[in-house]
Amino acid sequence: MTKALRALMLRPVLFQTILDEIASARHDAVARAFINALTRGGPGGTPRPIELQAPDPLRYIGDMLAWVHQACAGEKEMLESLFQRNTDKDNLTGITIQVSDTIDDLLDCAMDGTCRPLKSRMEQVLVLQPGAITSYKVANLIQFYTSTLSKLMRKSAGLERVLYE
Repeated sequence: MTKALRALMLRPVLFQTILDEIASARHDAVARAFINALTRGGPGGTPRPIELQAPDPLRYIGDMLAWVHQACAGEKEMLESLFQRNTDKDNLTGITIQVSDTIDDLLDCAMDGTCRPLKSRMEQVLVLQPGAITSYKVANLIQFYTSTLSKLMRKSAGLERVLYE
């Protein structure tokens, strides 16, 4: 697969088509996996669905953000191995391709599938949560995961914007 991508880099139009397909496939896969983790849990019921933790806002948001962080780290690792990120730039036939930008673009697209369900569930918790102390703890938890995810993604990523809001 890596050799095929390297060969396609010589043909920018085909390479961009492949990148679009990879982005679309990973977006759908991550979004589906997140919804399954929220509603169905793991295979055989272990781990349990995250939504079972909804009565405890801190645990609920923490579990969702932990899942998103784990998925983001896994996606980034997969993309780096796919593109064999040994150097920041590959120069093929005069065409300079920013491998790190490509990885960031694909990661942003893949994790974008988690934004809407994550945002709606976090807003529900924050709107329905009357306690100031719990709201403060939730805000600190979100801030922690925002800083943790910012090490994996660029600042302009959709997931980063959702967490900053």
